Amino acid sequence: MESIEARGKSNKLNTTAEIEEFLRCQRGTVLVITLILCLLCMMLTAGLATMVLTGTRMSGLASRYTSSLEAAKGAVEDFIANTPFDHKGVGGDNDYKCKLQQDTGNWSVTCTGYSTSHLSDHATPQDVVDYADWSQSYGNYTCYAKIVDTRGTSSGNWIYTIDVVSIRPNGSEYSWYTVIYKR
Repeated sequence: MESIEARGKSNKLNTTAEIEEFLRCQRGTVLVITLILCLLCMMLTAGLATMVLTGTRMSGLASRYTSSLEAAKGAVEDFIANTPFDHKGVGGDNDYKCKLQQDTGNWSVTCTGYSTSHLSDHATPQDVVDYADWSQSYGNYTCYAKIVDTRGTSSGNWIYTIDVVSIRPNGSEYSWYTVIYKR
């Protein structure tokens, strides 16, 4: 059998027993390298699984938000279609109609049946829900609309700022949509 040179040294392994002894000493190194590679593969697999699960979760959230937003858009269309914007608010109005064709600054005089917070609070979606001017259910979502600002223009037009919140009862998703409507 030919001699094998070990690691570039001049020592030669001449017998089969010497070769077997050399290989036996290397088995621990191979085991350690194999374990490290297995650990790296497991970490890579865990990372990929986490990325897939996160992507699935985000996709579901986006889908539910889109559904909520579409319900809010439908609510805006219904609210605008069913609101008598040509009605001039008077003191006897006991609903959101007192806000129509009245500048926001006059609401406290015209809308005597409402508290100040009911008239203008809209800093959070919960304010719109708590003090909504109008609400309607659309499938799994309940939509709330509130006129939060009214401005008259010199040309006789009225500009309304309307906040719409769409919430799924017993769910965490909602959308908050603000529309500027010119009449």
